[in-house]
Amino acid sequence: MGSHLVRGVISVPSGVVTALVEAGKEDMLLSSQSRIRVMEGAKDNLPDQAAQAAAQEIHTLANGLQDGDLLVVLISGGGSALLPAPIAPVTLDEVMDVTRRMARAGASIVQLNAVRKQLEALKGGGLAEAAQPARVISLILSDVIGDPLDFIASGPTVPDRTTPEECLDLFAQLSIQDSIPESVKTLLTSTKSETQDQARSVDWSRVHNVLVGTNKIACEKAKETSDELGYQSIILSTEQEGEAREVSQMFATLASYISHLLVDGLSSGNNREEEIQKLERSLLVYPSLSVDKLKEIRQLAVRAKEMQRGVCIISGGETTVMVKGNGRGGRNQEMAVSAALELQRFLPASAQTDLTVQKQDSSTSKTCDEISPPSIVFLAAGTDGQDGPTPVAGAVVSPRFCEQAQSSGVNVIEFLDRNDSYNLLTQVDEGANLVVPGLTGTNVMDIQVLLVKPGV
Repeated sequence: MGSHLVRGVISVPSGVVTALVEAGKEDMLLSSQSRIRVMEGAKDNLPDQAAQAAAQEIHTLANGLQDGDLLVVLISGGGSALLPAPIAPVTLDEVMDVTRRMARAGASIVQLNAVRKQLEALKGGGLAEAAQPARVISLILSDVIGDPLDFIASGPTVPDRTTPEECLDLFAQLSIQDSIPESVKTLLTSTKSETQDQARSVDWSRVHNVLVGTNKIACEKAKETSDELGYQSIILSTEQEGEAREVSQMFATLASYISHLLVDGLSSGNNREEEIQKLERSLLVYPSLSVDKLKEIRQLAVRAKEMQRGVCIISGGETTVMVKGNGRGGRNQEMAVSAALELQRFLPASAQTDLTVQKQDSSTSKTCDEISPPSIVFLAAGTDGQDGPTPVAGAVVSPRFCEQAQSSGVNVIEFLDRNDSYNLLTQVDEGANLVVPGLTGTNVMDIQVLLVKPGV
């Protein structure tokens, strides 16, 4: 925008400037002559006084705009914590207390954000309202499944569809109404009709929300690159969710399915088609797979086999991890290591370790030394370059990972049981399986890539 830029404020996570400098990515920082003020806050992704100070600066800037001005808003994941602006008499500590109580009572993230939007001035369209009568253009990076605009960073420039009554009802449903601060109840009770009237009076035709980065865009770019490399490619889903280990089982089963389509002789006798149909039935339990999707994958495999090329399955979304141990890791590393356990079935029998023999279903573990096994590689990584509280984005594994781990003197299952995937990966082959791009400057959730090629 050059000289057209008058002034600006950005709220970014604590420590990100230092992290970029240490990573050698100073080119991602603003110049010293920039008219944009950089303010750090929300340490550990929690709203704090520093983030509240940044939110106040942003609010002041928006309130000072006139007709003819243009406010450009940059929104990405983490925005809820970076833009806390409680409405008096509610305080920041009280907002955090309410959200903690809701979370402990089992509230979903959608329910948490519904309450935040009612208790804070800049969420739920509040920033766009403050900027009236100026025009507003929001450029949005989505880190939310399905890209719902009112949910990303709690929708600061999107109309709020929730109401104060719904929040009060929600407290009752969660049986926490007696522990909610009086200031919160007072605000929700006194602003019910007023809030709705304000929302109707906003000229939303002057507000434009544009998705500039999504998981779908990332997956489409991955497919484009895969096609250029000669793979037969398909995007499985851009809304992949669920427990990371369960999703890894889906990819391992999918690898088995594609392998049976590509490699003759993985099944004994004339049982090839029976085995393929059995795998199809087991895959149909996953939301990402349907009869039509499997038909498409099967057609890709047929073409790949004719051309002696590989199949590339691309997927994206955001999984979760049921944390039971005190290890260090992230959902992508855990998914990759779990997939490696399942993929071990593709090694010649003489090379398999006893780690996965206990874990596999014998009906899908058929392989033999005489058959050249398929080449399989699986990657799971975060697009922001970080996976959990670790300096890596994720990991890439092959069926030989567990064999390599055993050679390094580590037990894969023991590390997984304590959710210690990062420390496991650093000890295997000097960390060669780790994906370390550094901070990428974006976040459109995670991406998974499965490559299956005929053996040589």
